[in-house]
Amino acid sequence: MSWLAHPDVLPWLAEAARLAFGAALAAGLLKRRHLARGLGRLAAAVAGLAVLAVCWQAQRPPLLGPYETTMQTVFLLGVLAAWAEGGRRPPSAVPLWCRGFCLALLAVLWFLPQPLTPDSFMFDYLWMILFFQLRLVAMALLLFAAACYLAGWRPETPGARRDLRRGRAFLLAGWCAFLGSEYCGATWSYYWLGDFWGWSAGFLESTLLFLAIAVPLHLPPAWRAERRVVIATGAGPGLVVVIVTLIHQVGLS
Repeated sequence: MSWLAHPDVLPWLAEAARLAFGAALAAGLLKRRHLARGLGRLAAAVAGLAVLAVCWQAQRPPLLGPYETTMQTVFLLGVLAAWAEGGRRPPSAVPLWCRGFCLALLAVLWFLPQPLTPDSFMFDYLWMILFFQLRLVAMALLLFAAACYLAGWRPETPGARRDLRRGRAFLLAGWCAFLGSEYCGATWSYYWLGDFWGWSAGFLESTLLFLAIAVPLHLPPAWRAERRVVIATGAGPGLVVVIVTLIHQVGLS
């Protein structure tokens, strides 16, 4: 596995992941479910190799920067898509949406700077690692929740009600992961600067994102009766958090 240490392997793995996710999505759209399942697992494995290559070359987990953020999010979302295909449940569009999100993220990565984030003396600090790692986990969970909500768009689709319930559960899980990330960041600030985060533009942004995730979990009864409102508000947080995070990290790279 020493080839993972070569810097040129990172863009090649990203390209291989694009091709694999694109093929899996195409097979799913053509109703070739067994082929889509195999290609989807292959795509997740390629993304996992990219994450492993980042860990090998940087001697740390993925933290921030377009390449690290995208590849770990794509890997986690690919694994969740493969999990959603398991069992004897009726076929669902959740894996299709997940792989569509993965392909979209990898397509955006094509236009973004891809070098690894330069090392820092604080990159081995546990609370900092947990802050960034939990943010990436939250992104993947929220995107999976969005896929579940979008898959439940048509009430006559088999398993639509199950997908909506699952979407709410993963939305709550993503919300908890996001809150855990903020807690770890505040603790990191306390042990680094001697005080918790003060009110700032960054903290305001995180607060607004946290509240945006909470909206679909606290809809009034009249809104919960409207299927389109439930789906739109449930799918929105994942897309918003990913877009804001990528924009912020591109500014730092």
